[in-house]
Amino acid sequence: MPSRLNEPTDRLVPLEVGWAPNHSTAWDFAITVGQYLQQSAITKVWHHATLALHGQSPCVVLGEGAGKGKQAHNGWILPLQVAGHTLGNLQVALPHAQTHTSPSEQAIALAQQCARMCLRLQSQQWLVGQQHGSAPCLLGYSPAMLQLDEAIAQATSHGLPVLLRGTGLHEAQQTVAAIHYATGHYRPWVVIDAAAALDAPARWVARARGGSLLVHGMHRLATLADQAHVWEQLMHASAAGAFRLFLMLPDEPTIPSQRAEQLAPWPLADDNWCSITLPTLTQRSMDIPLLTRAVLDYYGHHADQRLTDTLQQWSTHYHWPGQAQQLEQVLARMAVLTPGTSIGAQEINQHAPQLLGGSTSDIAVALTDVSTVLLPAGGSTPADPSRYWVLCVVEQRQQALGRLHPALARALSYLFTHWRDTFPMEHLAAQAYVSPSHLRQLLREEVGLSFKLFVQAVRIEHARRMLEENPHARLADIAEKVGFSDRGHFRQCLRNTVGA
Repeated sequence: MPSRLNEPTDRLVPLEVGWAPNHSTAWDFAITVGQYLQQSAITKVWHHATLALHGQSPCVVLGEGAGKGKQAHNGWILPLQVAGHTLGNLQVALPHAQTHTSPSEQAIALAQQCARMCLRLQSQQWLVGQQHGSAPCLLGYSPAMLQLDEAIAQATSHGLPVLLRGTGLHEAQQTVAAIHYATGHYRPWVVIDAAAALDAPARWVARARGGSLLVHGMHRLATLADQAHVWEQLMHASAAGAFRLFLMLPDEPTIPSQRAEQLAPWPLADDNWCSITLPTLTQRSMDIPLLTRAVLDYYGHHADQRLTDTLQQWSTHYHWPGQAQQLEQVLARMAVLTPGTSIGAQEINQHAPQLLGGSTSDIAVALTDVSTVLLPAGGSTPADPSRYWVLCVVEQRQQALGRLHPALARALSYLFTHWRDTFPMEHLAAQAYVSPSHLRQLLREEVGLSFKLFVQAVRIEHARRMLEENPHARLADIAEKVGFSDRGHFRQCLRNTVGA
């Protein structure tokens, strides 16, 4: 229960908005929560508030009462409690003229939100200490992250299995880590890619016994029989209480309705599951400046020295289809390739041009000092969409596909490595998790070609490049390499494309 605070404060230490000296806000969650408190509307009521977290230096946030020269009189001590843990308290001092006898509902709700945020950020620190292998990505206090905090708190209040919806694997892993941390982080915590695992599900269960098991990639298993087999073993072990199961699925329907009917019980609408929707980076763009700094610091690149306004602006406005994992990979790579220098427009254009090629016109404005930006003709809209998307597949511009419908982006991504293969439209639609008719419509509307003609154009572009590298190569050999079984048809297609 909240307590009264009657101790006057003679010396106030205002919170510095920004970064503490020689210490990243990414790791000092007291400062991050303090920043959240500072932008809260309730600061209009208090004189100051002290965030006192266990193991952290107190953080003081001034309210409007302090700015008017009023003296602190009394207030409340609000405990920060979540998932059975007391993380510290929030001490709110009121101006002398105010004589509230009990905290308002707004103050209590704010303390609860701070507690949930502290739990998430503590789990991020724990992950760094565990050498998890990826930079923390559940940082910040955007509305989307506050909703995720509430979902994490709800998931820690019971032992139901959890269904995670989204495309960000790092976000899924770290959300599971936050729940696992709150419910006993000394126990096993196992992450399995079902489509790539070499051992049997029984081994996964044995490794995760008594702890948490996150399984992703179930939708990528080759057959329905494989999915049903894995699903049956996981549900049996989870129902027996051997571990807590977390299942990650893409945010769109992963299985066409006719396939879902063949998989029972598939947990798409099961009341016995706790469902969490993972926020995208687009939904939490205000957190991206903190994430960029955290990535650079995590890899030892001293964000204060390497970060520029241009990089921050570009990172914030870019649509990251690969979510936090992509952001981390791109920033870490640029930092390695530009040692000892600030990462500005020139470095971005030199080491990540494919990202600029898939960005919007807003990014072109943000990078006006770049002499050559690989945007499609006409800004953000390709002059020849069919040709542009063929080149994106041939050159494997994954980030550029983020401008497309997610299902179409998955289909074209599949063609990165399977353009030589012969398969029907139904097979590609299954890889995109949509019906063949829906995929046909997407190809027609966004790419401007049918499935057959688009694959043919990709193969011809590969052939054209092979002939440029080796003008004396036999056409029969080229045709076989790019997947044409009919050499006459290959010659005709090549002639129509290159005019010779």
